Amino acid sequence: MAARPPQRIVGIDLGSDTLACAVYTPARTLVGEPFEVPNRAAGFATLHSKLTAPGLGPAAVLVGFEAIGRYWEPLYQFLADRGYQIQLLHPVQRAQFAREHGLQDKTDCLDGTMIANLLFSGEVGPP
Repeated sequence: MAARPPQRIVGIDLGSDTLACAVYTPARTLVGEPFEVPNRAAGFATLHSKLTAPGLGPAAVLVGFEAIGRYWEPLYQFLADRGYQIQLLHPVQRAQFAREHGLQDKTDCLDGTMIANLLFSGEVGPP
């Protein structure tokens, strides 16, 4: 069974200490300001509460992030256990997308936005 089209698209830049997140609607409208949460269980719970709302459960949310080192695994497990749609990205995909679109500035919040834009681009496979 194919996943239903997401109602929210989330790009996350993983760091050893924080997750920099940008949340969009399918119409590419930013939902609130990009934000950061700690890259640990308490931060995952905060992220979950920010991404879900009445009528908007985890299955309606597509989350993309890079599979870097060991940082991605706990977040992946947390999101998968709750039923989120997940798109893992290879670091080369993000770097190539940034180069091709002139997005060379490196800040965590911009990276979350860039990852969301990579998801919108269709240049990555289905989750």
